[in-house]
Amino acid sequence: MYLVKKEQNNPCFQEPYYKKFLLWHKGIGEYFSNQGCKESALADLEKALSIKVADMNLDEINIQIRMSIANILSEQNKIECSISIYQQCLTNWNQLIQPQDPYVKLRILFNLCLTLSKINQFENVLHYGQKGINECLKFRTNYLLGEFYYYMCYASFHLSIPLALEYGKRAYFIFYATNKTQYLDKTKQLLKIIKKLDK
Repeated sequence: MYLVKKEQNNPCFQEPYYKKFLLWHKGIGEYFSNQGCKESALADLEKALSIKVADMNLDEINIQIRMSIANILSEQNKIECSISIYQQCLTNWNQLIQPQDPYVKLRILFNLCLTLSKINQFENVLHYGQKGINECLKFRTNYLLGEFYYYMCYASFHLSIPLALEYGKRAYFIFYATNKTQYLDKTKQLLKIIKKLDK
């Protein structure tokens, strides 16, 4: 956040593309460094969205900025609104001819799983979780793969689907292999509950 504030008056960052980039990260930094600045953070993100750059297709960046807005709204428990934005981001992403960063789609799908699970829409969690897994396998990446298996496990458990245990084991293995201790502990607890109920 210090670096963003320091550079916002730098002449190099007054060009529209760089100004857009800086405002985007200023908005994110402002929200997470001081959650009381939600309105200010969202205003910066909306301002970043409004900046147009001649001869440049900024659809991919705009999708990421909208996702940042949805993340803040989700944190503020404005769930329906955030889900709507994530779904629009996904639609826009799927319309891109040559997307540059496949991880953006994975983040959209992950955020949909996370946010939908907050309001117990477990069928939709399974839908987007499977899409996320398919994307990870398509690009041969472990990025968010464990998280997708975790939410597939979590949703399957709540829907009494027998595959919950298998999904949980896969999530646990990936978190163990990648040393993601926060999710490892959550998955271990969930697996304990599932195994106890299966006896």
